[in-house]
Amino acid sequence: MELNIRNATESDLPAIIDIYNDQILHGTATFHTEPQTLEERTKWLKDVRAENYPCIVAEVVDDAHATGGTRTVGWCNLGHYNMRPAYDGSAELSLYIHKDFRGKGIGEKLLQRMFEEARLQGGRFHVIIALDYPPFFAYFEKLLSIPAYLVDPRIVDLNNLNYGAWSVIAYQRTTVIITELVLGAAALKFVRGAENPTLQRIISASLFLHPGFLIVDHIHFQYNGFMFGILLWSLLMARNGRKLASGFLFAVLLNFKHIYLYLAPAYFVYLLRSYCLSPTGTLLPGRFLSLANAVILVFLASLGPFLLMGQLPQLLSRLFPFTRGLNHAYWASNVWALVTALDRVLLKFVSKGQLSGLNVNASGVVSTSRGLVGDTIFAVLPTVKPMHTFAITVAFQTIYMGKLWTNTSYKSFVTALTLCGFTSYMFGWHVHEKAILLVLVPLSLLAAEDNAYFRTFMIASIAGIYSLFPLLFTPAETLVKIVYSVLWAVFVLRPIHRQVYQFPQGVLAVGIDILERLYIAGFPLLQLFVTLFPLVTKKRTPSEVAASENGSALEFLPLMLTSVYCAVGLVWAFARLSIRRQARERRQYIYAKSVESQERQTYARKQQIKDALAGRKSLPTELRKDAKDLGRDLAFDEAQAEPSDHIDNEYSRAGILDPKIVVTTSRDPSSKLIQFAKEMRLVFPNSHRINRGNYVVKELAEACRANDVTDLIVLHEHRGVPDAMIVSHFPHGPTVYFTLHNVQLRHDIASYKSSTVSEQYPHLIFENFSSKLGERIQDVLKYLFPVPKEDSKRVMTFSTEDDFISFRHHVFMKIPPKQIQLAEVGPRFEMKPYEIRQGTIEQTEAEREWVLAHYSRTAKKRTLLSGPAPRPSANAAVAEDDSENKRKKRVRR
Repeated sequence: MELNIRNATESDLPAIIDIYNDQILHGTATFHTEPQTLEERTKWLKDVRAENYPCIVAEVVDDAHATGGTRTVGWCNLGHYNMRPAYDGSAELSLYIHKDFRGKGIGEKLLQRMFEEARLQGGRFHVIIALDYPPFFAYFEKLLSIPAYLVDPRIVDLNNLNYGAWSVIAYQRTTVIITELVLGAAALKFVRGAENPTLQRIISASLFLHPGFLIVDHIHFQYNGFMFGILLWSLLMARNGRKLASGFLFAVLLNFKHIYLYLAPAYFVYLLRSYCLSPTGTLLPGRFLSLANAVILVFLASLGPFLLMGQLPQLLSRLFPFTRGLNHAYWASNVWALVTALDRVLLKFVSKGQLSGLNVNASGVVSTSRGLVGDTIFAVLPTVKPMHTFAITVAFQTIYMGKLWTNTSYKSFVTALTLCGFTSYMFGWHVHEKAILLVLVPLSLLAAEDNAYFRTFMIASIAGIYSLFPLLFTPAETLVKIVYSVLWAVFVLRPIHRQVYQFPQGVLAVGIDILERLYIAGFPLLQLFVTLFPLVTKKRTPSEVAASENGSALEFLPLMLTSVYCAVGLVWAFARLSIRRQARERRQYIYAKSVESQERQTYARKQQIKDALAGRKSLPTELRKDAKDLGRDLAFDEAQAEPSDHIDNEYSRAGILDPKIVVTTSRDPSSKLIQFAKEMRLVFPNSHRINRGNYVVKELAEACRANDVTDLIVLHEHRGVPDAMIVSHFPHGPTVYFTLHNVQLRHDIASYKSSTVSEQYPHLIFENFSSKLGERIQDVLKYLFPVPKEDSKRVMTFSTEDDFISFRHHVFMKIPPKQIQLAEVGPRFEMKPYEIRQGTIEQTEAEREWVLAHYSRTAKKRTLLSGPAPRPSANAAVAEDDSENKRKKRVRR
C-alpha cells in the first residue's frame, strides 16, 4: 500500500467530514454530538491556517475509489487546547483514521509527521508520566533505566516516543527473562519438602513456563513473572511456618503492583489468626507489633516521599480509576462479560419488537461494543456502579474468610487466597484480562491435591490462557501462542491427570464430566472461527459493510465471543472451587459433630457402669451386652488419669500393643535404596517392607489405616544416596522429617559378619535427649520398638551430638573362652530432624509443631535436642580448683 502524507486542502474536506462524522456517530473521541457540515469544516480549516497550525492528511492509492486512484484515509491537525491566556503556548492534537484503514500503521506515521511539522515551527514536547503502579515499581523502572542508558541512550529519551529499535526489544526481553529468575527460584524451592516431589516438579515447571507469562511478559514486555515470583516466595514462607517473612514479602508485593490487593483479605485473616493470636484467641502483642512494624516500614519506604510532597491523593486517583468503566476495552472473561453479552442479546430482541415492555437507554446502544476505554452503560439492563461490584466482592470474600478463620492450615490458606483472587476477577470493577493470572498461579499449587481440584485447575487454565490470546493478534504471534499453549497443556495436564483421575460416581457426576469435556473440545472450533472470520469479512467491499445492518459492530464479534466463551468456563471453575470448599468444610463439621455425639453417648454409658459399680447395683439391661468392652475402656481411662506429655496423647497405647510398621521408599528407587529399606525392615521388629510402585502418599496412608498400621517409614534418596527419612504415626500423627547422612549398609561394616540378623526385641539406649524437643523426638523413636525382654541380645543406640542423632545397631557375641563383647551389625547412619507435623504424612494442611530454623538469633549456637549444658555442681567446681592448683605447683617445681 503506497502512502502519501501532505498538507490538507479544501478538496480534502469531504473525506475529512466523512471520517470525522463516523467518529461522532459511533465513537467517543470527540465532544461534538451532531455531524458536521461542509460549511462548518471549511470555517474550521480557515481558522487553523489563520493561526498557523499545521493540518495534514494521509492518502493511499485506491483505483476502485471515485477520486481516480487516490483516497484520503486519515487526517491530523493542531489546534487551541484552551482559550484561557495561560494555555496560549499549548496545542491540542487531533488524529482520525478511516475505520477501514485502522491497524495499518497510518496513525503512527501521521503522528511522526505532525511532530516534525511542530518542531519546524518551534514547538517542544513534554512527556507527562503518571504512576499507574505503586512507587516500588517506579523505583524498579529507575533501576532498569541505568543499564538501558548504557545499551542505547535513546531508550531513556523522554521525547523519543514510539522508539522500536532492535536494542529496545533485546534489552526489554533480556530484563524480563532475568527478573523471572525470582519466579524460577521460588518454583524450585517448592519441590523440597513436597508431598509428591514428582508432581511438584511438574507444577513448578508449569508455573515457570506458563503461557500467560509468555503472552503478557515476553511479548508485551511486562514484569508479571517477577512479581508473581515474590508472591510464591511469600507463600513458601507461609508453608515453612515463617509467617512474619510471608507478610513482609506480601507488603513489598503490594507496593510493586496494587492489583494484589485482590489477595489481601486472605493474608490479613491468615496472619492475624495464625500469627498474632494464640489458639485460644488471645492477642500476642509481641507478634502483632512485629508484623505491624514490618508492614508499616514497607509502606513508609514506598509512599513516604509522596506523602511529604503532598501528592498522595493524586497517586491514589491514578491507582484506583473508578471513572474508567465496568469493562476493559477487551472484556475480561468474568460475570460482567456475560451480563454485557446478555444486554446485547436483549437489545436485539427489543429492536425487533419482541420485548416491547423493556426500555432502551440510547447511551448504551454503542457503549458496550465500541472496544474503547470508558464508562460502560447497558442498553436494557440496569447500569452497574462501582459500589455494586464492591459489595458483591466483599460479600463473597467474607464467606471464604470466615472459613479461613476457623482453619488456618496452609492448604486452607492457599484455597482462600485463590478464591479471593477469583472473586475479585469475577465481580471486580474494570478488571483487566491479564488479572486471571492472580487465579491461575495459586490454583496451580492445588492442582495435584485430588481429582476435583485438578478438574477445576484444568478448566480454569484452558479458559484463562485462551482469554489472553487476543493480546497477540498478528499472524506470526498466532502460531506461537497456539503451539506453545498446546504443548504446555500436553506436558502439564496429562501427567497430573494420570495420577489423580477418578471415574465420576453417579449419573449427575458423569453428565457434568461429559459437559466439561465438550466445553474444552469447543476451543478449537472457537479458534477456527476467530481465524476465519476476518478473512471472510475482508472480502466484502467497504460499501457492502456500510450498507449491512450494524456492519461495523461485527469488528468486535470475535473478541466478544472469545470473552463470553471463556467466561462460561471460568464462572464454572469458580463455582466448582467454591462449592468444593463449602462441601469440605460441611463434611468436616458433620464428622466432628458425629464423633462428639458418639463420645458423649459413650461417656454417659461408662458413667452408668461406674455408678452401678460404686453403688453395688446390678448393671442396666441395655448395658450388659457391651459391659465388658466398656469396662475395659473405663479401666484404661482411669489408668491414664495423669496428664499426658504428648500432644493429643498419640502414644497412649504404647507398651500395651506392639507397633506395626511399614517401610517403603520413594518411587523409582535405586538398588542401594532398596537394600537400605530391606535392612531398615530388619531394624524394626514387626515391620514389613512394601514396594512403592506408583502409589501416591494418600493411597499409602489409606492402606495403613485400613490395616491398623501404627507407623509408616518412607525413605528417600538423592542420586542413589539415601538422604531423608519420614516417620509418620497413625492414625492421627505426628509426622517427623529427618535428613540422613553417612549411611553405611551392613556389608560395609567389617566388625560383624553374619548372613542373618536377630529379630529379638532390642534394648534401647538414648543419650543427651534432655530438651523438650529432644524428649519429643525420643518418644517418636522409642515407640517404634516393642517392649524388650530382659534376655534380648540386641542393643540399639541413639546418641545426639550437635543435633545429629547417631544410630548404631549392636548384638552381644560370645568370645572364647567365656567372654562377651558387643559387635556392630548395621546399618549405621546419622540423622537430623528438621520438621514435626501434628498430622499424618498425607495431611499437608496439618499444623507444623516445630520447624528447624537455620539462622537463629542467638550469640551462641543452641543445641536443640540436648538443651543447655548443665551447670557444674559446687563439689565439681572445688575439685577443678584443686586440680588447677596442683598443676601450677608442678609447673613451679
